[in-house]
Amino acid sequence: MSSTEETLRAFEAAVASGLPASWDWQQPVLIAVSGGGDSMALLRAVVAIAPAGFRRRLLVAHAEHDLRATAARDRQFVLAQARRLGLACHCRRLPLAAGTGTGGEGVEGAARQLRYRFFTELAHAHGARHVAVGHTLDDQAETILHRVLRGTGIAGLAGMPRARQLAEGVGLVRPLLGLRRWQPRAYLQAGGHLWMEDESNADSRYARN
Repeated sequence: MSSTEETLRAFEAAVASGLPASWDWQQPVLIAVSGGGDSMALLRAVVAIAPAGFRRRLLVAHAEHDLRATAARDRQFVLAQARRLGLACHCRRLPLAAGTGTGGEGVEGAARQLRYRFFTELAHAHGARHVAVGHTLDDQAETILHRVLRGTGIAGLAGMPRARQLAEGVGLVRPLLGLRRWQPRAYLQAGGHLWMEDESNADSRYARN
């Protein structure tokens, strides 16, 4: 087996092991895809490990905020990638009111709430029991550090769970939570796949940076 094949198989195996016991390939599943490396790798891996006939039950969800000049570009990219994979893709523009929140965390928190509301509505509309997002171990470390800086209690030190209830009948799952951020990109590179880089990751106005 070549090193490329090993990279592909190892990542797909890690994603499979990161799925919760409640995961059901017979039910619709929603994958939140921003177009970035983490979510694109998650989408590609789920498609690769899914049993035959599952694609018609796999939904791609893309939330577009008005925080970046490249938001429309990312939406078009996700739509094109979903089309190539033969998947249904649902996009929604979720503008944020000027001055929402105070500081980067306020804006990001408001954006997160809008996204999760969109994902919940879409999951209920299509009977999806799970919404999968591409948070990695690096995101986990950033979350815990940020909570420490804000003076979190013991509960906050636990970080993000691999799975939690998003809404009644819908679970939020993080299959990549045990992987470092470089691994999804290595997987995409090994498969010859593209992704979009989010320039806001270098913006110091946001607390996560």
